[in-house]
Amino acid sequence: MKKLSLLTVLFGWIAFASAQPTYNYQKRFQVKSGHVEYILSGMVTGTKSLWWDDFGKKYREETNSSETVKTGKHTETIKNNSLSIFDGEYYYNVNMATLQGTKLHKNAVPNFALLGSGLNDNEMEQLGNGLLKSFGGKVEKKSESVLGRTCDVTQLMGATVHVYKGVTLRSYIKIKSRENREEAVHFEENIKIPASTFTPPGNAVIEDVSADVSGNENFNEELEEEQGLLFPSGISFEKFKNESERIRRTLSYTFALHDASGGEYSAMWTKDKKNIAWISMKSLQNHANWREDFADDGIEYFTHNGNRMAFRSDSLYDEETGISTPVNMLLVELKAKDAFIHITVSPKKTKQELIDFFNLFKF
Repeated sequence: MKKLSLLTVLFGWIAFASAQPTYNYQKRFQVKSGHVEYILSGMVTGTKSLWWDDFGKKYREETNSSETVKTGKHTETIKNNSLSIFDGEYYYNVNMATLQGTKLHKNAVPNFALLGSGLNDNEMEQLGNGLLKSFGGKVEKKSESVLGRTCDVTQLMGATVHVYKGVTLRSYIKIKSRENREEAVHFEENIKIPASTFTPPGNAVIEDVSADVSGNENFNEELEEEQGLLFPSGISFEKFKNESERIRRTLSYTFALHDASGGEYSAMWTKDKKNIAWISMKSLQNHANWREDFADDGIEYFTHNGNRMAFRSDSLYDEETGISTPVNMLLVELKAKDAFIHITVSPKKTKQELIDFFNLFKF
């Protein structure tokens, strides 16, 4: 069974909900076009230039920087002279020192907007703010000025970021002894950007790696197809969400994300980065053979109040730290309601505690 990565999911949702995704955004900035020049200081020194058009659907970033790294008695200077472009179809990354690079078609990159298809703009904003708060962060709306623009200031895990209409104008991060600062020194907005800006250098050797991206090729089409094959549960999403909110408050979780993409209902509750609950519900028609699908060593099948269930152990893996946290899961078949429920809670709970958790729901 593949290990879970709920913390990775959480950080991905924070990035997506705060409108700062790396790829496949609908509207990255709230400014139609622009040009920003940055000065980099701290462990990394140098400059960065940014151009965009059509609210970020076309994008160009040039970085010329150096970083001094000490390893024991040795000191090494790492130089970065790179160019990144998205022209609406392909992502280009070029090493300007060697004029060699790669291009990646947008369909080979996950479109995370699909994961938020069940949320409106207001819910997405609540999601970003709620997750930020759960992880000890905060946002001060329109609180400070950079280059004459009033910015929202976000603080999270040692980082402070000043953002104007989706455009970062200042960022500072300190982790232990490492400090880095990125400061905008020149900003033009709503200007005409030549189309050639989003074309890689003609003398660069570009390799198409779209087909080499394992697990991502045609991700968007496959996800849409898979979602279209899901049957809706016999329990309504409104009922699922109302029960989720009632129990979340009862158990003192501080924030919840709810989604109903592609026929699957899901809820994620948080108290902090160590206390997370994840509940999903699908039609039982999608899991008619779930006992075979989840069969492995260590899983315990049983019946409770007439409902077939299973209890199993897994791990919650944080790719950032490489640390695995043990978790337990409860799988529940509600045949009369045409629902299959999957409950995971961290820190791990006993079988009886998860049964008690499930018994709080009034389906």
